[in-house]
Amino acid sequence: MLLVVSLEKTLVNNVQYDYVFGRTCSHLQTLNVNAIQLPSKTMGFCKEKGSCVNQTFSVPNIDIFFIPLISITSFSMKRFCLQMYNPLWEDCHINLVTNLQSNLRNLYLDDTHFSRIDLDFTVNGNANVLDKLELFSIQRSYVEYINPKSLRIFKGLRHLLLSDNNLGQMAKSNKPIFESLLTHNPSVETIDLARNNIVSIPNNFFNNTNYMKHISLSGNSISQITFNIKSMGEIEILDLSHNSITSLNQKSRDYISSNMSPNFSVLLDGNPLSCAVCEDYEFIQWLLLDSTPVHNIQNLTCRNQTLENEQITDMTLNKLKKMCDEPLERRNLIIVSIVAPVVSLTVVVIVAVTISRCVKQMNNMRKIKKAEGLLQRGTDAYEFAAFLAFCSNDEHFVYHHVKPNLEEALKSRLSTQRELVCIGDNHFNFGKAILDESVRCIRRSSLVICLLSDAFFMSDYCLTEFQQAHHMDKRIIFFVKGQIDESMLTPGMEVLYRNQARVLWSEDDNREYIMKTTWDKVSDSIVELIADTL
Repeated sequence: MLLVVSLEKTLVNNVQYDYVFGRTCSHLQTLNVNAIQLPSKTMGFCKEKGSCVNQTFSVPNIDIFFIPLISITSFSMKRFCLQMYNPLWEDCHINLVTNLQSNLRNLYLDDTHFSRIDLDFTVNGNANVLDKLELFSIQRSYVEYINPKSLRIFKGLRHLLLSDNNLGQMAKSNKPIFESLLTHNPSVETIDLARNNIVSIPNNFFNNTNYMKHISLSGNSISQITFNIKSMGEIEILDLSHNSITSLNQKSRDYISSNMSPNFSVLLDGNPLSCAVCEDYEFIQWLLLDSTPVHNIQNLTCRNQTLENEQITDMTLNKLKKMCDEPLERRNLIIVSIVAPVVSLTVVVIVAVTISRCVKQMNNMRKIKKAEGLLQRGTDAYEFAAFLAFCSNDEHFVYHHVKPNLEEALKSRLSTQRELVCIGDNHFNFGKAILDESVRCIRRSSLVICLLSDAFFMSDYCLTEFQQAHHMDKRIIFFVKGQIDESMLTPGMEVLYRNQARVLWSEDDNREYIMKTTWDKVSDSIVELIADTL
């Protein structure tokens, strides 16, 4: 009973099927026709520049040939039709008419140089003819494109070996189709895409592969993990060795960490890992974690700042941390060198300003004490605290609202009972010139209070008293009775009126005059103004 037949590198001139052949091969399990050369009349597409482009074939009555081979579980057809030059299977439809069910488990088509595989293969219009196939290999064949429909006949496919092709071209120019490559093969456990010039794998490439155990992407140009592996609960190996990975970013690390498979390992051997810049710190720290799934960490090396390869250890991490801290320390030093003088200068200024304020406050207090003493003694220009200038038309207002209240407030402020407010009617010497007497009284007063009203502006005596006080450089306070016609202010009055605070009276609904401050504040202001002249 024949179980294995190898026709590797055999030149076949003629093929005949007879009863003896059928009985001999009825239990055949493995058939090897690697590099076999068949007659062109048998396999017409096996000729130079052979192809199947935009064609549909129907092959009837193939049972005679396949009955002897129905038991085959492994079929190897490597280096088949080597005389062809980049054959194409593009938009090609082949339908076999048979009642047989294949037991084929393994199919090898390596080194066949099929650059494009766009083949829709059916049997009696049904695509389940090879649903028992578990392994399909087409490696080292310069394949640039595979239509996902070409793999749908392999419903039970578990191992898909596509290494050493050029599927990176498909990933680049036909990304959506490449992303759906495994759509019809949800049972795949192993996929080998090593050395395919792949730069990145689309995010959803492995979406339907919940049984995936081994992914080989070795020898490509991948720099980051761009695909989702979270749903692969049974994955064991993600081989990213010999790619272009210098450092895995946070997103790549999150993709790896999202997988909860207990036996999950990632291979990073042969990558140009970097430990030369501060940005590599988090990646190296992640590699050294006890929970990292990266395999063989003790043998991984990285390129350091001096372009030398060193083994990745805690010392590597410490050097990177120091590298990251140096700019911070340098920045802090610069900040300190800039801020320290500024702070010192600020402190000096604050202290100086504080001392100046304290000195000024002490001087003010000293002057106020001196003014209080002078007013209490009442000599020379301090006999009266204030000379009150007003028009006789406002006499009733003065004696009811101003004179008694001001006198009482000043006596209380200075702790004295002597008279402190000078009024012409009370203190002029009778029989003498009014102007002379007003000058005498103003000189004996520390400051002058002018009660401004429309009547005040109409009085020559009032205006003269203002002029006398102004010429003697006496401090002048304006008491303003109600609304006044500001256009009647003299130029000298207007300057003071615009620039100095005033004591205001306004009329309420009952035509009573209400002062808008307190007499205590007025008396304090009078004493402070007198102190300012010392």
